[in-house]
Amino acid sequence: MVHTSNDLLKLLKSFSEASKYWRTSLATSEVTQAQTARVDKPLEELEKLAKLIKAHVTKVGIVFKPENLRSVDTAYKTVEQLSETVVLAVTVVAQLNPAEISDIYHSEILGLVKSVLSTTDTFAEELSLLVEEQESTSTEPSDSKIDQRLVSVGRLWEHCDELIDLIKTGKLGLLNRRIKQSILLIDDGLDEFAEWAQDPEGFEMEDPFGLSDSEDDTAENPPKGANSEELITFASTWLEKFKLIKLLLTSLLRSLPSVTSGTTINSIYNTQKDIVALIDKLIVDLMLENYIGDECKQYASDITSNCLKLVRVVKAANKGSDTKIKWCDAWEKKFAGPK
Repeated sequence: MVHTSNDLLKLLKSFSEASKYWRTSLATSEVTQAQTARVDKPLEELEKLAKLIKAHVTKVGIVFKPENLRSVDTAYKTVEQLSETVVLAVTVVAQLNPAEISDIYHSEILGLVKSVLSTTDTFAEELSLLVEEQESTSTEPSDSKIDQRLVSVGRLWEHCDELIDLIKTGKLGLLNRRIKQSILLIDDGLDEFAEWAQDPEGFEMEDPFGLSDSEDDTAENPPKGANSEELITFASTWLEKFKLIKLLLTSLLRSLPSVTSGTTINSIYNTQKDIVALIDKLIVDLMLENYIGDECKQYASDITSNCLKLVRVVKAANKGSDTKIKWCDAWEKKFAGPK
């Protein structure tokens, strides 16, 4: 059967509508309707499909060049192959289990597949315009539409490459990236805090927005000099603890076994994220208030409990490695400080 321009337009419309539907349905119960035969290794299959999508997109880009678009039947079959491959990718994504690969890895994959679907939607609409233009009396399509077609091809290549890279990186690789970001966040405020900890009273805080109120500060906070030795001791102690936390996070990058479950990764990721947020709150509160208030004490307590929780998770993940468990024990002892 030889396809007509009308057939091609109907296919492109269907492709666009399907892309919209799966983009909004992905990560919902509706996505299970897309499942066909289950595959043993969905991530490996998804990587193959991402490469195949990229190849089909390249073919579509070539076939829809103005001089090639006269062969409507070829254009139809090429779009059909792309559409079928995209749907297959969705069915494979539906088989990914967050409990096995971790929530953050699953979410990252979903985000990239949604980007692919968003761009295929736009791509299909742009291709429809090219077909309609080809059918019109105009013999030369406008440069803007041709350029836009190439832009969409480029975006799809980029999304597919990102998806392939993410799959090769793996769930532990993504966790490592997130932990490195957390370490950088800790580093951002550590130098200034170290300088402040040496002489809290002599440290000049910038107030570019004029938020401080000298009268309120005098009323609410103790006068300068009150408990300054206690403050310096507390700040210095926590400065060393922050360095130990950085050491703990850095060790995570190379201490987790490849068989680490998605549930363990979720626990590690969420706990370390909480630790970083609490460190920021503790530093900001201490430096603004120059006083060890109840909130500071609570932040310090929460940081400690979360660090110990993180160590327990790491120990459980490495229960077959005496060396790594001994390292965790030594870290705990040093973090606790002298009795």
